[in-house]
Amino acid sequence: MGPVDDEPPRQRFTKVISFFVPGRPVPKQSARFGRGKSWQPKKKVAYKRLIETISRNAWLAAGKPDVPPPYCVRLEFVFAWPKATRKSLRSTVAWRVGRPDLDNLTKMVLDGIHAKIISDDATVTKLILFKKTGPSDQEGVTVTITGMEPDETDDKRL
Repeated sequence: MGPVDDEPPRQRFTKVISFFVPGRPVPKQSARFGRGKSWQPKKKVAYKRLIETISRNAWLAAGKPDVPPPYCVRLEFVFAWPKATRKSLRSTVAWRVGRPDLDNLTKMVLDGIHAKIISDDATVTKLILFKKTGPSDQEGVTVTITGMEPDETDDKRL
């Protein structure tokens, strides 16, 4: 006998949520210590709150999807060309080599994503990361969060 025909097909999760955080991406850094306390610079705290607000709004706009872990997160960081760059290059996109470090940028975004979307960044099992330099109107980070099947190993879904 073959497999049961009325068995439901395995569910494949589709793109859960995607959003764009405008402005120059800000990396996370180690906490600062002083006067017996640890603290983060105001710029870092403000950027983390911005990510949380935008991710929450995107989650609400998507209908509050509830997808169980594990997750695949795709992050595309775009930095504006320096003002001294030739005008002919300013409309192009190129790989960004140098600071800030990609791992620190990633930590800031994962920590800032609203808890209703990803409650613990340890449930992210796959990261796809890009760091580019491009036109100033594209400066920011594009975040795409996708649920994954536990046995999924291919890259065809993103």
